[in-house]
Amino acid sequence: MRSDRSQVTILIDRRPTNICIREKNKAPYFMDLVLCVEGRSGIILGHAPAKPEEDDTVIAKAAREALGVLREQFGRVQVAFAVRQDRVEAALAAAFASDEVVIEKPRSFDLWDEAYLEMDKHMGAGGTMLPYLWSGDLTEEEVAEFFEAAVQVYKSRPWRFFTDADILEIRDPRSKSGSLVVSVMGSEGMSRGIAVFPSMTHYEDVVLRDSRTPTALFVSFQQLARVPHTIAAEAEQHGWAVANKSAFPALMSVRKGKTVAAKGDDVRRATAALHAVSAAANSPG
Repeated sequence: MRSDRSQVTILIDRRPTNICIREKNKAPYFMDLVLCVEGRSGIILGHAPAKPEEDDTVIAKAAREALGVLREQFGRVQVAFAVRQDRVEAALAAAFASDEVVIEKPRSFDLWDEAYLEMDKHMGAGGTMLPYLWSGDLTEEEVAEFFEAAVQVYKSRPWRFFTDADILEIRDPRSKSGSLVVSVMGSEGMSRGIAVFPSMTHYEDVVLRDSRTPTALFVSFQQLARVPHTIAAEAEQHGWAVANKSAFPALMSVRKGKTVAAKGDDVRRATAALHAVSAAANSPG
């Protein structure tokens, strides 16, 4: 962190994790985590584990830890806590005087999401997927459509008709190329699903040039038991459709070879691609 800052923004949130805690003679539970992330560098300044039923005073505990790190680095710097949940805002407002810190809504929570995924991966609990509704840029209906489209693809079994060398090109006004290139995976019985590339060039980078830094979306069908707890719990809570316990749709976003948290547009593109694949698989001839 730089030492010439007059104001520092801390991204702070409390979320459930995929980390299962097992204590002797007690029922196991999945831990909550409060994470404080510096808004420019993505450095974790403070964190606090919590039981799901524990109240939100734990948020203030993590926030004060982060403030201590900042004050040691910068002195009496002005701090803004960036929040995206009302419960976090209420906990901070109750713990700090109005003239001590500023509480605001951020334009992006990407750095917090990346820090959460890294910690989740470090703990061996997941590390590639975030619950769909955390980002705030998707509706429940949009995610429900994604799950239903995945069910239709699984039922149509397109890998019986297409190989990964067969491609579908669909229009996508949101992409720079104006279209998406879709390939079906699983004709050889492995990793059934689809791959969605932002352009023909990106597809050819993987297929023809064996690129080690691909950019693509991948929708695969996973055993429910292998799906991170936070994702499975979210789907169950909202009643999103799944073909069976061996066909939970998992969306992975890869950008330049790095797995990143999927965004709203990623889900919308994957949904459009799933619709196109099931239509092609069900078309006569």
